[in-house]
Amino acid sequence: MIQSDNLKTMPRHCTECTFKVANLTFAAKRWQPQQATATDSAPKILALHGWLDNCASFDFIAPQLNADVVCVDLAGHGRSSPRNHLGAYNIWLDVPELLEIADQLGWGEFSILGHSRGAAVGFILAGTVPQRVQQIVCLDGIFPLINTGQSAPEQLLSSINAVKKQRARAPSIYAHFEQAVKARQQSAFPVTYEAAVAFAQWGVEPNEGGFSWRYDPKLHAPSELKLTRGQVEAFASNITAPMHVLLANDGLITAHEESMALLSQFNTWTVKYFAGSHHFHMAQASESIVNYINELY
Repeated sequence: MIQSDNLKTMPRHCTECTFKVANLTFAAKRWQPQQATATDSAPKILALHGWLDNCASFDFIAPQLNADVVCVDLAGHGRSSPRNHLGAYNIWLDVPELLEIADQLGWGEFSILGHSRGAAVGFILAGTVPQRVQQIVCLDGIFPLINTGQSAPEQLLSSINAVKKQRARAPSIYAHFEQAVKARQQSAFPVTYEAAVAFAQWGVEPNEGGFSWRYDPKLHAPSELKLTRGQVEAFASNITAPMHVLLANDGLITAHEESMALLSQFNTWTVKYFAGSHHFHMAQASESIVNYINELY
């Protein structure tokens, strides 16, 4: 993925686009150079956001990346279709959907930029079709949640019950747009006001005289099954692309002993630490992360 030097200074523009995949519609933002010839030669990056976020997760870095960046609302998130079934949102279901989107873009090979859950999805994708992935950048996330095989029956029952409960759940209605913003700002994974506004401008819609967030409530249900450590290691060992794991000093991964222990097994991967919490790419670390990614191409 070699780019010309003038791509670094070329202005970019954002377009909203959609992709039809099976019976679902996927919404996305695409940041690319204004000149078509530059877009053709630019690195291709598929950007995958985290759990209950949307593609605005990359609004603070995508405009500065020297690449053609497609930021997708994953199924059930933001403006993309929910999955109309009785199952949970298992991360391996995202893989064929994303590959179809890459095919529609005409991208035989591409890089992955993933945050949190999106990093785990990208990890599984890269381990499944290593020949198609050129670079992987994980932002405060990497491995899927791990469980033991012995707990599979309990896990499945928990998921079934949670999906049933979430399907009956009514969305939270906020009287004013700013109340929806504040709710996101103060959620389980707090973000800055600016980040909450970015999420809300894309992911909040009018609803019953007020406003509500767009996402499938089934996303709150746990997966029917989780991969075992051996399965996660198998995906990791199958990845051939350079792996760059960028962690927030006060994020989720550095405080998760099992993830850090597993990460230490793969000494060819690059691990870097940046200031901030889980959404560091939308806050004080955004410029440093942009500089790091641009140096890869």
